[in-house]
Amino acid sequence: MAFAIHKPLQVACIALYWAGTVAFLVYLGWKVYGGSLAPFDGLLIIFPPICAVAVLCRSPSPAPKPASRPRVWHLFQVAGWIVLFGLLLASLIGGHRYDVGVYQLLLLLVIFCLLEQRRKRLGRSLSLSRFFLLLFTVYLLVAIGFCAVVHPATVRQGAALVRGQGYTAVGYGGHISDTSFLSSTFLDFTPMTGREQALGLYFYAAQKDGQPYGVLVSVLGNRVVGYTQNQAIIAVFAG
Repeated sequence: MAFAIHKPLQVACIALYWAGTVAFLVYLGWKVYGGSLAPFDGLLIIFPPICAVAVLCRSPSPAPKPASRPRVWHLFQVAGWIVLFGLLLASLIGGHRYDVGVYQLLLLLVIFCLLEQRRKRLGRSLSLSRFFLLLFTVYLLVAIGFCAVVHPATVRQGAALVRGQGYTAVGYGGHISDTSFLSSTFLDFTPMTGREQALGLYFYAAQKDGQPYGVLVSVLGNRVVGYTQNQAIIAVFAG
């Protein structure tokens, strides 16, 4: 199979843009937000090989127009879109309002449907390279927009808040997503709202008056919700 000269360049551009997308999302989710916000899933891992195969194997000549499909198939297709939309919306309503991945998939589905309607109306589809670059851009913009709207506390902001409470030698210990057991582990644990529980807590190892402390900061509440001087607990959470 003979490949056009520009196709390897398209694949290279897609691969570089994909690598930049993954690097930025990993940095945003795990470095800036300490694992509380992780807008990164398996779809970004399988995109590059799919992109490469699809772009390289696509025929340079226009494909023949397929025969019209039966109306039953179109109804089945529409029903499939409705089911997917319904599942994503139900996921948001059912307690995943702060799961950025759901918003990413929902917007990708909307864009895909719009592009499909464009293809039917104009008789041509978006080039594969531009299509995949569009998907990566959507992933980036949704993650950035989510942070801009929700305003979760960053690891640095949480550390600054702990220092403002009079603690010194503040070090980030990790993110805690399951907060159900903390009321029994941290004696001074303040009850969290349902909104705060969605993104969990930051744990910081710190000192006050020469004594070691473990301090909890709410990611969405941006407030200290508990602390402890139990050395065993501090060692477990500080890792």
